[in-house]
Amino acid sequence: MAKTKIIAPTPELDGFLRVRQILALIPVSKTQIYAWITSGILPPATKVSPKIAVWKVSTIRALIDRIDRGEVLDGTLGCAK
Repeated sequence: MAKTKIIAPTPELDGFLRVRQILALIPVSKTQIYAWITSGILPPATKVSPKIAVWKVSTIRALIDRIDRGEVLDGTLGCAK
């Protein structure tokens, strides 16, 4: 599997990201994001309106750190396929 560079958000920034912004940072599918939520790797988004869900930048930064450490592989926690 080819190594893909993940671009982390700026450390001093702690705002909110929508799913399309997360997909720009982490090269996975939208389906994968929701699979991580189902499996407990990523907490559910916060709904800010009926059609808008967001995650804290710090939450996504922590997820990126876990991916970089190899704790999240192929959508599972510490389980390479």
